Amino acid sequence: MGVLSDALITLICWASSELINNKAVLTMLKGNPGDALTLLEEATQNHGHDISTLLNLAEAYRAMGQQARAVEVWKQVAAIDPDQPEATRHLRQYYQ
Repeated sequence: MGVLSDALITLICWASSELINNKAVLTMLKGNPGDALTLLEEATQNHGHDISTLLNLAEAYRAMGQQARAVEVWKQVAAIDPDQPEATRHLRQYYQ
């Protein structure tokens, strides 16, 4: 029962982070990057290696004028997946 409980908790945490990520994207689309940033920071605390969430977090930082923090997140994404095209493109643009 312990293994099943742990798996269920992991699934619930992942689903919760995914819902928060989706809500943050909608918030960004409504023109509220500050609110989206708060949501995405919360989502990364729970599921910090999710590339989609990290990319959205970087975009929120960029939209808030926090370019250096966006670059750090893109570097984090590149460390997880060196072939991730969006992070690679942004980092290439930043360092040109």
